[in-house]
Amino acid sequence: MAEPEKLEIFEKIEPYLTYLDYSALDARAADVQTRLDDKEDEIQNFKEQLNAYRSEMEEWRKGMKVMMETRNDMDKLKRDIESTRELVDRKMDKKRRVKDAQK
Repeated sequence: MAEPEKLEIFEKIEPYLTYLDYSALDARAADVQTRLDDKEDEIQNFKEQLNAYRSEMEEWRKGMKVMMETRNDMDKLKRDIESTRELVDRKMDKKRRVKDAQK
């Protein structure tokens, strides 16, 4: 086999024989590292968003708690007003009956 033929065959199979192409490995590693850095940034952004949502949710919970307490206070006040109204009505009825009885 002639030397040019050997060289041509070698050039065809060389990529399959060369296991440690450092420039290709370095380029690949840099690409992988860049993608990892991008993913880490993305994860950090997601964590920040999650924390913001959690804080907002906690504020909503506090607001809901205050609203429920206010509603309970209003319900109690309503019951107190109704019972006071009933007492006033009974006293007024009693006064009317006494006044009617005096006539």
